[in-house]
Amino acid sequence: MSIIAGRSRETDSDARPDVHGRIIASGAVMAAAAMVGAAANFALVALVGRGLGATQTGVFFTSMGVFMVLANASKLGADTGVVRFLARHLALDSPSLLRPTMRIAVIPVAIVGTAVGAVVALLRQPIAAALIPDAADGEKIIVLLGVSIPLFAVATVTAAEARAMGRVGVFAMLQNVLLPLGRLAGVGVALMLGAGLFGAFVGWAAVLPLLVVAGAWIAVSTARDLERRIKPVTTATPMSHQSLRRSFWGFSGPRAVTAIVETTFEWVDVIIVGALAGPKDAGVYAVASRSVKVILLADYATRVSLSTRISAAFAREERTKVRDLYSVGTTGLIIIALPVLITLALFNQPLMEIFGHEFRSGGDVLVVLSLGMMLVVAAGSIQSILLLGGRSADQLVNKFAALTTLVVGCVVLVPLFGAVGGAIAWCAASALDTILAVWRVRGRYRISLPMRAVVRPAGAAIVSLVPIGVITRYVAGDSLTSMIVASAIALVVYVSVLIGMGLVRELRSVIQSV
Repeated sequence: MSIIAGRSRETDSDARPDVHGRIIASGAVMAAAAMVGAAANFALVALVGRGLGATQTGVFFTSMGVFMVLANASKLGADTGVVRFLARHLALDSPSLLRPTMRIAVIPVAIVGTAVGAVVALLRQPIAAALIPDAADGEKIIVLLGVSIPLFAVATVTAAEARAMGRVGVFAMLQNVLLPLGRLAGVGVALMLGAGLFGAFVGWAAVLPLLVVAGAWIAVSTARDLERRIKPVTTATPMSHQSLRRSFWGFSGPRAVTAIVETTFEWVDVIIVGALAGPKDAGVYAVASRSVKVILLADYATRVSLSTRISAAFAREERTKVRDLYSVGTTGLIIIALPVLITLALFNQPLMEIFGHEFRSGGDVLVVLSLGMMLVVAAGSIQSILLLGGRSADQLVNKFAALTTLVVGCVVLVPLFGAVGGAIAWCAASALDTILAVWRVRGRYRISLPMRAVVRPAGAAIVSLVPIGVITRYVAGDSLTSMIVASAIALVVYVSVLIGMGLVRELRSVIQSV
């Protein structure tokens, strides 16, 4: 057996119930943190929408999209690399490789992020003219974003290091609680003080230095503790730092390109809608898409809770365990995410009106995006299986195909249908990405998702929520009040159905079996 979170091979079998307890506990922590993060991100979108209006909201999220592409490119794929390699070092009882791997990851990220940020600051005038043409503080905003790039990149990698070494709860607090709540508080204070668009950006970035310091300290202290606690395998062939560096960047290199493609995929639709339909439509589209994509935090929580176990299972070539972890993660994700997506689709217009009357027209966009996200959720964490199995190059090909589909679709459909066209293009591209990932995982690893892992939780959500939502809308009208009433009733029914079907009990038993 391997070690997980610092337990040696010799003791792991004796401590198996404790391991399962930690898995369940970490899943619960991540789920709770994800809910906090989702609520904070949703509140942030509402705050920006109501505080800045549709046009400046479009400018805010378009600029943020460019920043996120550059910041995620600066990570060089190291955040995924450390999860894979640190988990493998622990699984193979090689604690002496932890800190060297961390240095191999963080130093290049800090250098590249600083260089990219410096270039952005130097080119502040043309970038501001393109992204923020009517803002008096446009150049200051661009400089601020440039300074934030290395901070964001390093903070993400150090948090991933802590997660890979078993500090899932700490990771959840940093990434899913402190970061979104810090952004919400910063932007809220700025808008309350009347600081406008520039103040909103300052508030958004203010929490990043704290994340860098906290993440670095936690990662280093955790590595030192594990080095003291874990007895290295004396028969293992030592790996030189040069070989480790080559292996790490051989995996992370393709992942770096994939990260650029992924982040571009996440934001390019907002940018194209802004370019072809104007900043107001971009604001409406950005609010609708951010509202739907908040649900990806649940997928993120699932991946974080299980990724080190999946990576360790791949290292020991335990494909059955990988499949079981994938199955239980997908069922849990559907249980959490699908009710939210159904609610977004059924009560689209009153939900969009939360952000201001200018955004009510985005109801159709919300419906289309919610339906598309349902397919992504039904496939579970398929991207993690492909990636943690070492097929980062295959994932890059998939992502590039999806990005091409999204860009072409937006260019063709946005002039015809406006923001709805962007939503249709996103759904088509996401479906292609998901289908390709499922096909590759099945072909490469012979791992497929049991239909019951999807059909049973999806059926429970549909039966519990759709009739109640439709009837409530018909009787009480399409309003926030009717949505709240329908959600309260549906939640009681849904939990009862889940318990009656034994899904909660089955999830726990499957976790204990793997």
